[in-house]
Amino acid sequence: MTGGLPIYFDWSATSMKKPHQVKTAVIHAMEHMASAARGSYGPGLNAGRVIFQCRLAVKTFFNGTELRHVIFTKHVTEAINIFLKGFLRSGDHVITTIQDHNAVLRPLHDLKERGVHYSVLSADEWGRVKLTELDQVVQKETRAVVLNHGSNVTGNLIDLAAVGEWCRDRGIIFVVDAAQSAGYVPIDMIANNIDVICFTGHKGLYGPQGSGGFILGEKFDVQEQVDGSVIDLSAQIRPLMSGGSGIHSFLETMPEALPDRLEPGTANVPALAGLKAGIDYLNMRGIDAMFDQATELAYHFYHKVKALPGVHFYGDYESYDNSSSAADCGYERLPLVTFNIGKVDAATVAQELWRKAQICVRPGSHCAPLIHRHFKTEDQGMVRFSFSHFNTLAETERAVSVLGEICDEYL
Repeated sequence: MTGGLPIYFDWSATSMKKPHQVKTAVIHAMEHMASAARGSYGPGLNAGRVIFQCRLAVKTFFNGTELRHVIFTKHVTEAINIFLKGFLRSGDHVITTIQDHNAVLRPLHDLKERGVHYSVLSADEWGRVKLTELDQVVQKETRAVVLNHGSNVTGNLIDLAAVGEWCRDRGIIFVVDAAQSAGYVPIDMIANNIDVICFTGHKGLYGPQGSGGFILGEKFDVQEQVDGSVIDLSAQIRPLMSGGSGIHSFLETMPEALPDRLEPGTANVPALAGLKAGIDYLNMRGIDAMFDQATELAYHFYHKVKALPGVHFYGDYESYDNSSSAADCGYERLPLVTFNIGKVDAATVAQELWRKAQICVRPGSHCAPLIHRHFKTEDQGMVRFSFSHFNTLAETERAVSVLGEICDEYL
């Protein structure tokens, strides 16, 4: 193993390097803030202000509609579980995709015991989800389409506008898992007809681990009917957990009002302070500029590795293949590259990268079993390099060089 700092290419798993503003916000919260909604003293009130400011920042970032519809959780997995298990009922049908993560697939599997059934959209040879199958699998009981915007395996992005319009026209709830894309790609809930967006704070939003949540869209606003009655879809979401809320302590059940009904227990104030700082950092630097920097490195890496012997890629790299520079690629895919070297086990490649140069990558099945079965990589796994604007060209060149050594030794 060489000396020096690790070279980090596992940003799809977590953003290990944080902006200094995030670190400062977390430390300040840990040293100067108490629990929110628990007292009228300064440290407690300051905690409440930070939560309010973070809620407002999240709503604005995704162009949500109501502040009370921003629900905080520990991570995107909890967000997806709270919504799906709280909203869906026996007899409901759900559509998801072959590229989805176990954060979606396992809750849907659990819900089969409660009478919820689901269909899975397939993919082509490049792992691109076949959205044309929506019309084939939709049923009169279809309540929701639940899918991840960007694959953590292939980097392929789904056309949110197309799916959102399809759902809107049929009165179907559109739920987006934005774990991989939030902070990398601009996402507008209103423009894309997104009814629920689930996000995690510790990836592209540069917040700490332990931060995440979901936002309910316009369809969950109180809707007044022509006969004067009202429909409030948000009231149909049953809490996954119950407990203290800091208010209405004599109620035997959770308060009806959002977000309190779906946020039991003490809020993770340091994590939310860090998430707010992460979003501020994104707004300051600009998502477009940061994405372009990461894509330039991924584009460079892809073309260099493509020249090595025995390398096979997974995903749609048409934009990389057909563009003369990274600047021409646009938001066609996430800045990650997934591949294998011959028949070499992905874990072996990852171990060699670490041993030779302390390069951090993600091998294995990436918690996305269906897309791995599609590519027949259940046993071998895949090697994933994911990029950030924090990476450098020198790091990228070093990784290519070490991969060349691995090819020479194992092929």
